Amino acid sequence: MRKSAEARHALRWRASLFCVAAESGELPAIVAKVVEAAKGGDMQAANLILSRVLPPLRPSRALIELDNVPERGTAAELAQALVAAAAHGKLPSDAAADLVAAIAATARIIEVEELARRITALEVQRGNA
Repeated sequence: MRKSAEARHALRWRASLFCVAAESGELPAIVAKVVEAAKGGDMQAANLILSRVLPPLRPSRALIELDNVPERGTAAELAQALVAAAAHGKLPSDAAADLVAAIAATARIIEVEELARRITALEVQRGNA
């Protein structure tokens, strides 16, 4: 998502204010004021502090061993096995969706490479290489 010109301008303006405050030695007082506002219930101030101090939470997944997913097979067979595992509660549905999307993307890449090889072979065969 691209930031609007106004958002970029506001960001530059805030950055320049930060630099002025840092150079003038007022930064500790500003930080103290924001902390005081957060303690007083200002949720924007609290959010600002927490966003700078705590890393954002990121989803993580534990490794899951699936018995009925073939190591080798067609993309359709792999996808069907993953959907079945999700349907039986052995795999979270979002994980199954991500894996099926990855299989589909890989299949498209393989398909494009195969088509490119076939076109090249036809061109060589016709003498257009």
